[in-house]
Amino acid sequence: MSHPIMWLEDPTRYSYLRRTGYTTFGPRFPVKGMKNRKGMLARLVGYQRIGGVRYGAYDWIFFWLKSHDRDLDPTGPYAGPMGEYGGGMPCEAVDPRALVAGVKA
Repeated sequence: MSHPIMWLEDPTRYSYLRRTGYTTFGPRFPVKGMKNRKGMLARLVGYQRIGGVRYGAYDWIFFWLKSHDRDLDPTGPYAGPMGEYGGGMPCEAVDPRALVAGVKA
């Protein structure tokens, strides 16, 4: 059973979002752990807890951007069409419009 995505801001403002899985051993929201793990987390746009608890573990999906992603740094390594899905993107990129529309990422 997946919980709904909790958007912290409007995801459709961005060309793409990074999608990353994360596992914790407690039900608390793990944003500090995510920030420490990813280091360059510039903006957390949304999150989702997926599945039930298994062996005391909680699985999460984060939708986020690094400081050099296209919409935060248009001249960075992922320069491309602003506001459009496509062009240069990281391999974990997903289309935020598809997420909002309910298409499985």
